[in-house]
Amino acid sequence: MSDFHAYMWSVPDWRTDEMYTELDNREQGIYRNLIDECWIRGSIDSNPEVLAKICREPLDYFIEVLAKICKKFQRIQGGKRLISPRLEQDRRRLMLNAKFNKNRARKSQLFCRSFI
Repeated sequence: MSDFHAYMWSVPDWRTDEMYTELDNREQGIYRNLIDECWIRGSIDSNPEVLAKICREPLDYFIEVLAKICKKFQRIQGGKRLISPRLEQDRRRLMLNAKFNKNRARKSQLFCRSFI
């Protein structure tokens, strides 16, 4: 489960992404559900039946959509799981920022204690 509640969603980036221009509204919703699930869980099962259930879509329709969006996901763990490389970049950035802020807070606390 992700330690972070939100990820960066840039509307200008989305509007220029091929997923925005190539997918209809329903397909975009499926794509967004899958990346949301990737953010929450870190990765998602690669089994189309499991993914169709997550998206509450019929399997036959979901498989058609998956063929369009699969290029946005990367297989891991021998193909059993999928991740979103873009989200993983965001996760690494947030982790580095959190670590930096924690170190900065600790240094500030130590500095303030030196005056007591």
